Order: sequence, then C-alpha cells, then structure tokens
Amino acid sequence: MPNTDPATPNPPFPQWDMWFMDLVHAAIVRDLNRLADVTADGVSDGAIARWRFVSDVLQTHHDAEDQYLWPMVRDHAGDDPGVQPIMDAMESEHAAIDPAIEQIGDALTARDAEAASEQLRALATATAAHFEHEQTDAVPLLSRYVDPETRTTFEKSQRAGIPKSQQMLFFPWLTDGTDSKTAAAAWGVLPTPVRMMIKPIGSRKYAAFNAASFD
Repeated sequence: MPNTDPATPNPPFPQWDMWFMDLVHAAIVRDLNRLADVTADGVSDGAIARWRFVSDVLQTHHDAEDQYLWPMVRDHAGDDPGVQPIMDAMESEHAAIDPAIEQIGDALTARDAEAASEQLRALATATAAHFEHEQTDAVPLLSRYVDPETRTTFEKSQRAGIPKSQQMLFFPWLTDGTDSKTAAAAWGVLPTPVRMMIKPIGSRKYAAFNAASFD
C-alpha cells in the first residue's frame, strides 16, 4: 500500500547506520550480566543503584521504540505481509521483559541475592536474544521505513528519558569497555562544548558509580 500522506515522503529512506543502538544493546546486556555476578554474593546499595540506572535505560529504550519506530514501520509498510508479524514479535518481546524488570526490582529490594542473581541472568539471556532478533529482522525494516526526522528524535530520546541526576553517567556507561575509536564516535554525537563539559565530570562520577556498583 503506497503512502498517501503528502507530508511524509515515500520510503525507502536512506540507509540508517544503527551503530549507536548496537552500542546501547551491548551495554545493557553487559551490565545485566555484571549485576548477576555481583548479586550472587549479596545485594548491596550500589548494586541496587546500578540496577535502577540500567533498568531506566532499558525501559527508556523500549518505550522509545514502541513510540517512534514500530508505529512508523507499520504505517509505511502498509499491508506488506512480511512486516507486521515482525512488529508483533518486537512488541510481544518487550511486553515479556516488563514483568521481569519488576520482579528483579522486588528481589533486590528484599535483598534476596539468589533470586536477584538468577532473574538478572535470565533477563540478560532474554534481552540478548531479543536484541539479536531485533538486529536480524527488525533493523532492516527500520532502515527502510523510518524517516530521518524520526530517527533523530528516537536517538535523542535515549538520553532525554534518563533521570537528569543520572544523565552525566550515560556516555561513560555507554563506552565502558569499548575501544578508543568506538568511544570517540559515541562521545562525538554531542556538540563539542557539551562534550567538553560533560566528559571529565561524567567520567569521574562514573568511576565512583562503578566502584560502588561492583567493588
């Protein structure tokens, strides 16, 4: 079904390089596994704070996809029979992750180390599988059917949805463990004056955050 809205150009749109989304995915899975390891020995205040940060990032990421990406793909793809089942799967996988987030929060609040560690590991596995499915089947559709303006809005929403008190941590967290080229590219999405202000302060805050989370 062709697009009939004159305000919205017909797809396909220019190729969308999804490297930033891939980086977010990798950082989320990395931290879920780290938290599963550290909580096996007990639940600390630092681990709970780390969980709140990671779960905020994960929830913000999925909410943004549900708000900006999947509806536009559905709209632009029309009655293409190969698209709608993939969008259905993305939404159902998000819905399956939501209760796991709540259960982990409950286990951590109760200081139930065994349950928290097991549930975190299970969420890491489920989230990694979801991200792989998304990258294999959904990302090619995003590149084809999501217009450039919506892409920009989606990418900005990844940071804007994080509580202001934690936004300084986002880029140091995102680039933790990456090579220098990847880290430079990630930091490079920020305007130079903002990057010069945030990077030294955020990096110091993140070092302390890491120590409290995992040491």
